[in-house]
Amino acid sequence: MKSIRTISLILAAALVIFGCGKKAEKKAENTTPPETRPVEDVLNPREGKTTIEDKVPEKEPEPEVAKQKPTEPEMPRPGVSLTQKDIKINWTDKGRTKMTATAREMIASESNKSMTVKGFKGTMHQDGSGATISADEAFVDAVAKTVTASGNVTLKSTGKVTSVRAPWIKWYSKENRIIGSGGVSITSEMGTIEAPAFEGDTKLNTYTLKDSVKK
Repeated sequence: MKSIRTISLILAAALVIFGCGKKAEKKAENTTPPETRPVEDVLNPREGKTTIEDKVPEKEPEPEVAKQKPTEPEMPRPGVSLTQKDIKINWTDKGRTKMTATAREMIASESNKSMTVKGFKGTMHQDGSGATISADEAFVDAVAKTVTASGNVTLKSTGKVTSVRAPWIKWYSKENRIIGSGGVSITSEMGTIEAPAFEGDTKLNTYTLKDSVKK
């Protein structure tokens, strides 16, 4: 009886031990830590492995810019001009004759109402009288109402015997004013006087000798 009891105790203990082993083994299986990657794999991913840190969001393709044809620079358009020889000029202002002249050759511009003449000879009028003028070349501005003559310019009054010689002169018809510079020589009843510049009226009735003049 004693031996049978001993055997029973041994079997019971074996069952207990066996059962606990199974539970421990099962528990061990459930508590196995997940597979981890070495730190160096995360910091320096090896070829063929990708981590969250490795993934870079792809850039959206930029829209293609339509190729524009380069614009050509706008070229200046030539003004309309007219060339004529042996011409006559009759310049009036408010129904009054301001100047009558002739020229050997003329180049006129329709765009700015001006003309350049060569072999210029004419008469500038002021209240029924005035002065004659001759020059190698003259620029007539119909808008500003001015005449600029250059090259062997000679003025002579129609009322008194007064003449002016100068490299160039400019006549302001609206103001009845004439200026000249570059070394002028004025001859009158009093003799001949030279000066760097002068300013006078259209008739040459009055004039002033100056060192310089403002245009």
